[in-house]
This record gives sequence, structure tokens and C-alpha cells, in this order.
Amino acid sequence: MSILYIYDYYPPHIGGAEVLYSKIAEHFANKHIVTVLTQRLPGYASEEIINNVRIVRVGSPVRVLFPFFAFFKGLSLARKADIIQTSLYSAAVLTWFLSFFTKAKRVFMTLEVIGEKWGTLLGLNPISAFFNKFAEGFAVTRKYDAYTPISENTKSQLVQLGIPEEKITRIYCGIDEVLFSPRAKDKDLQNMLGIPK
Repeated sequence: MSILYIYDYYPPHIGGAEVLYSKIAEHFANKHIVTVLTQRLPGYASEEIINNVRIVRVGSPVRVLFPFFAFFKGLSLARKADIIQTSLYSAAVLTWFLSFFTKAKRVFMTLEVIGEKWGTLLGLNPISAFFNKFAEGFAVTRKYDAYTPISENTKSQLVQLGIPEEKITRIYCGIDEVLFSPRAKDKDLQNMLGIPK
């Protein structure tokens, strides 16, 4: 099976979502053909293979234009894919564009839906909050074959947006015990923070 992942960012870009994306891609690369299409940032290779995952990066002057700059490369990759998995934000718009030209099954993995909290949670001005909420709602409510939120809260937010519950499968994130292994307690730090021993 050929799997295409389309994400805004992917390692070596640093972030929790990026770690999750790479772990998922590397897991499936053990048995399937896996390609990741993502944004190319300064200093990153335009194409490379890491842990059996082919990573294709396309440059874009700003994140919101990624769907337009990556469309033709995405089209070439999507036509060879059996499954396309994406997530918010610009990557979801690109996946939606590509859905008109491929028969690949589309999976939407969502880590969060900020919804009404764009202004209050992130402190955005009302105009910016409106446009971010609109873009998020647009991306989330495109037709996907399956939705995989990472929490019950995110699942309920998808249902509130009108996503049919039968298309939603909540999948919790796993824990990489190598990356997140217990460490010895730092007694000096405990004292400094006033944490009882």
C-alpha cells in the first residue's frame, strides 16, 4: 500500500505534532511505501529518505500559500497513493484540492479544534480570530473518508461541526519511552520550586 502524508511541518522542524507525525510515518514505513509532503524551510533538503520515509519538501513564502505552491508536486504524489492522511492547517486545504483528482482514501487526523476560542485562548484581535476560525472550520469540514482525533474532546468538537460520528475513530497518541523516559529527580530543582520530596 502507498501512503501519502501531507503536513504543514515535519522534522527536523521542532514541535510535538511533528514528533507524532514522524513516529506514525516511520511505523507504517516498515510495511508500506510512505511519502511525506511538507513545507520546505530554509536549510532543509528538498527531498530525502529518513527511516524508510521519503520526505518531499516544497518551498512556500508563507504557510497559508503552501497549498498553491505544492499543488503540482502533491498531485503527482497523490495519484500514486492509496491513502492520504493530513492534519490542520494549510495541509488540509492542499489535501482537499487534491481530492478532486485522486481516488485515494482521505484520513483527517486532528490534534485540536480551537473553534470559538481563537480570540480568547490565543488573544487574537476579533478580525484575525474570525478568519482563523473560518479557515479551521473550512479545513475540518471538507469530506474525508475517516477522521482520527487524538482525544474525546476533539472528537466531540468534530461532532459539533457536523462530522458524522460513524466516520470518527478516536486514537490516543502513544508514548515513546525512549524519547520520554523517567529521569532521576533533580533535588536542587525540587527545592528551588518548593516541591516536597
